Amino acid sequence: CLSLGGGFGTLRRMKKPVILISSIIFLLATFLIVFAANDGFRKCDLKQDTVCFDKDLKQYSIEENAVLTLEVNTLEYGEAIKSLWSTLHPDANPLNIVLDNEGSSDVMVLNQNDAAIHYNELLVLDTNIENKVSTISSELNLEGLRYLPMSGEGFAFITNKTELERLTGNWTDTNANNIHDAFESYESIINAQGDWQTDKRKLVLSLSEPYTIYPLLTSNGWKIFEEYSSYYPGFENESFLESLKFIETLSTVNWNGSENNSAISYTWDFPNVLFDDSFVFSQVATWMFVEEMDSKHESEWVISSFPKALNSSDSSLHPMLTEVMGYSINSTTLYPSAAHELIRLMYSLDGLQAKVNNDDRILLSDKETLDGLNFINSIQKQFAYAFLESESEPLSAVEDYPNLLAIRLFYEIDLESTIQRLWNKEITVEEAQIELALKSDQWIISKTKLFEGKINHE
Repeated sequence: CLSLGGGFGTLRRMKKPVILISSIIFLLATFLIVFAANDGFRKCDLKQDTVCFDKDLKQYSIEENAVLTLEVNTLEYGEAIKSLWSTLHPDANPLNIVLDNEGSSDVMVLNQNDAAIHYNELLVLDTNIENKVSTISSELNLEGLRYLPMSGEGFAFITNKTELERLTGNWTDTNANNIHDAFESYESIINAQGDWQTDKRKLVLSLSEPYTIYPLLTSNGWKIFEEYSSYYPGFENESFLESLKFIETLSTVNWNGSENNSAISYTWDFPNVLFDDSFVFSQVATWMFVEEMDSKHESEWVISSFPKALNSSDSSLHPMLTEVMGYSINSTTLYPSAAHELIRLMYSLDGLQAKVNNDDRILLSDKETLDGLNFINSIQKQFAYAFLESESEPLSAVEDYPNLLAIRLFYEIDLESTIQRLWNKEITVEEAQIELALKSDQWIISKTKLFEGKINHE
């Protein structure tokens, strides 16, 4: 006979698969009801749906008789995209290409600041559109993808490869990042430079303006306004203190051969050292006519992202882009699905190839995409890879003054004078941090309506 204990055990074993099957059936039934209630079985139809993505063709449907206007920076690029569109969609109407149409186009080109101003006019894009540089202009996309960066301007690192080879031997770059394997950090440059006999500047620095100081401040991962709040630029953070220690370390070397290594002697000399070919390492900006300067000299130069601060650092320094250009769909477009298809085409490999073939602006994309492109211009290619480590200017507005960007604080608190005093050993790193935090607080208070009109009367 069956014992009582065995009966309960058998019953329990029988119940488990029954309960599991019942749960699966219940969940499946619930899913099907919800799916059907939301037209899940219905094929996307532009008569009922705003935007339709065909998963088989991996492209968007185009509304009947759709006519799109595309705004571009160069007509050559516009004509190249127009040709791609007609090839892929021969039955669709040709694109209208315009220059600087001031926001009335279906697909608009905007710098990130203008995109912030016109934020409410930017259509939230379908989730099948991929943003390959999500860290750039990220504030514009916190509430749905509205803005796709495409090109940028700004600073990168540059090495005089010919002079470095003369000083240290054959060039080695096993990870193909355009930085010599032995000098992947500023620390390694500091340790080696004492033995170099050269009439060129070993490292060109500027301590006279914030833009070229900013990369030095990111040496320990610090980023200004990382919390997207105009009240918290982040000068009190430990990572910022560590970046000040890095600048203090740099100040132990007389990089420019001046009499006292005074901070005031480190001025904006980047174009001059290119013109004279008088550097080993330096910074370079996209607008400095690098190709023309390089052609004047026998030396070979290579452009890259910035090195790390220390051998033990996790990442390289991060410069701030001086401009970001990108595309958005106008929320007033009559043809949102066709506009999505145009955006998809523009950011495809063929579309981006058309960009680099017909526009000398520096492409912003991820490494995998850059690897799939054929760059005719070597300088353009080097800048594009260098910008993989760049940041965009924060777009957070001052809370009480929405038309004023909080990043103005960085340029208006006289940061450079504090950095110069630190360089000259007139203050410690801790004193420099406190001084900049107090300057920051004063600026923020002056832009806060709670204290409006009181500061100047005290």
